[in-house]
Amino acid sequence: NTAYKNISKLEINDALKQELLAKGLLSTIMKYQDSDDIREIRTNVAKASRVFNKIQLNCDSFEYMINDVSNDINNRMTKVSKIFFILSASIALLVFCLAIILSSYFTRKNIRRLNLLQDLSSKLAKKDFSARIEIEDGDDEIYNLSRDLVNTVSDINDFLVAVKRTSSEAENSGNSINNSAISTAN
Repeated sequence: NTAYKNISKLEINDALKQELLAKGLLSTIMKYQDSDDIREIRTNVAKASRVFNKIQLNCDSFEYMINDVSNDINNRMTKVSKIFFILSASIALLVFCLAIILSSYFTRKNIRRLNLLQDLSSKLAKKDFSARIEIEDGDDEIYNLSRDLVNTVSDINDFLVAVKRTSSEAENSGNSINNSAISTAN
């Protein structure tokens, strides 16, 4: 449809325009190949062909540039993906190491506290009720167990001291009564 509009705009005689519209370009060129109008059409077609070739060359160059930019973007995305993977793996490794360090710290702290409790209970098994341990402040089960055990040992020790004192007083009273009885008997 556009070709027909352009043919009607050509400055050629009307008979040639009608024939171009009716029979097409090739058959009209073959029939009137030596006329000035056909030479003008050929010249315009040659110019259009050169313009088309330039456009095609520009399109090819543009396509090459697009492909080059696309490849560059893909390469950069691949690098970014690798960097992201390495960064993610590094962060995960760092978190894992930190977890191991913290776990090790708290495990050692708890083992040290449990060893103190074990030493205290060994001394108690040997009937050393004067044994004491230093209790670290806290609010976990080991702290509660340590506090309760130290309080119990302290109560037992106080009880034994009281029993020994009472026993000593009873022995002194018994000795005093015995000595009084011996002196009264004599």
